[in-house]
This record gives sequence, structure tokens and C-alpha cells, in this order.
Amino acid sequence: MTPGGLLGLLVLVVVFCMATNTNPLNPLVDVVQRGARLTTCTVVDGVVQETPGELAAVAAAVVGRPVSEDALALALMARAEGGSEGQISKVYRCHVAINQARALGWSIVDVITYHQTPSRAHRFGAQTSGRFASGRDCWESDLAAGEYAIGQRDRGEDPTGGALNFVDAGGFGAQAGTGSFEELIEKWAADGKTPGTLPDASSGLVFFWRGNPPPFAGGIG
Repeated sequence: MTPGGLLGLLVLVVVFCMATNTNPLNPLVDVVQRGARLTTCTVVDGVVQETPGELAAVAAAVVGRPVSEDALALALMARAEGGSEGQISKVYRCHVAINQARALGWSIVDVITYHQTPSRAHRFGAQTSGRFASGRDCWESDLAAGEYAIGQRDRGEDPTGGALNFVDAGGFGAQAGTGSFEELIEKWAADGKTPGTLPDASSGLVFFWRGNPPPFAGGIG
């Protein structure tokens, strides 16, 4: 790539990150640190065609050790929801999925592949009619975040303090059907949920707790 072409690429990265309220360095750091690609999903109409078991087996072959379906599900969710953001934010997102699964009495893979539309049920893919997006291929760094979160929970640790939801505030209005962030806060407040932020999370990443946030959570003002 010519110097001019490289400069143009960097400008596009910066413009994209400003539009999506993300750190311009994240995509560059991600390319260096994400490790090997673990999956190559076949996506049709927003639905991943491979089963969770099939994708976990593919990932296991890449890393040379067993990979659980729950860990693989968290990895796919972390990449689809957080993209190239840092590991701390990915781990936070994974804990939110774990909290939802525990609240419902479901497995992690079941909560991530849940969809109200029967044809999408028990499949990874776009968030349409579901709880989480999980339709982007994941990398070793994503799996590391998922496995780390599972390990924390096995030790009784939850750095989110029980957060049940997360949203990217910068995506409201930019994505079709998202409405406004203020409308969501009002809607979820009626369900007893309160927004807040967590230490070192990505800019614009907001979490929700039922009742009061933990003492270490920050405000959103």
C-alpha cells in the first residue's frame, strides 16, 4: 500500500470511530492482538447456518484444545456486540450474558441463541428478535474474554455487580429501529432498571441493573 493509501485508510478508521464513539486505536490494536480466527460462519438472512456444536469443534481444532459451546457463544457475542473494543469491555459484556442466563435458569449458549422467531431459534446471528447479536466470526481474543468471564464466575466473581443489560449509547439513532437512548432509559426505568457505567469500559457503553447500580458504577451524565 502506498503512503497516500495508508493515510487514507487511517483517516477512514478515525472517521468511523468518531461516528461510532469508539477509540480510533482499537481497530489497529485488535488486528495485532486478536490472534487466530476461530470461525468462518455461513450467514444467510442474518442467521448463522452452523450449529453451536459445529462451531465449537472448529474453534477447538484451531486452538488445539476443547472449547465449550458456552465459551464459543460468549466469544461470538463479544465480537458481534463489541467489535474491536478492548478486553475489559468484552469481559463485561460476557458477564451480562451470564447474568441473564442465570436469571432465567438457562445455559449461556441458550440465552445467546434465543430468538422469538422459530426459524432463528437456537442459532447464532443478528440480534433480530433475540437478546444478543452473535453473527460475526470470532478470534482468539474473543474466546479469551469469554473463558475469562466463565472462570471469574466459577470463583464467584462478577465485575459488573449483577448488570443485566448493556447498550451502546452511540448507536441510537444511527441504527434502524433503535429509537432514542432517552426513550430506552424511560422504558427500562418502568421495569425497575437503572443505567450506569463501569470502570475502563468503552466510551458510550452503558449497563443496566435492576434497582441501584453497585457502588463502583459511574453515572451517565
